[in-house]
Amino acid sequence: MKKLHFTIIAAFFVLTLVTVSCKKDEISNTEKCDQLIVTYQQAVSDYAVNPNTETCEAFVQALENYINGCSILTAMQRQEFQEEIDGADCSQY
Repeated sequence: MKKLHFTIIAAFFVLTLVTVSCKKDEISNTEKCDQLIVTYQQAVSDYAVNPNTETCEAFVQALENYINGCSILTAMQRQEFQEEIDGADCSQY
């Protein structure tokens, strides 16, 4: 009986922990996405003002980080961003 009681308590604890973790992950993922988009926007701005190999590569890297680090993006958004990366030619500078 003690073993069953312990198992129920342990299962409840794990489910509670998972639930709290999921909510926390959603919040932290949104914050992470926000940080990644700010970095991406800055890289786009830098590249637009001063197009060169360094700013182009920073732009591509920031966009890759955004795609890979933000799990709330849709498949369509990921595809569009990947096409943008594929179209970037940093070797032209």
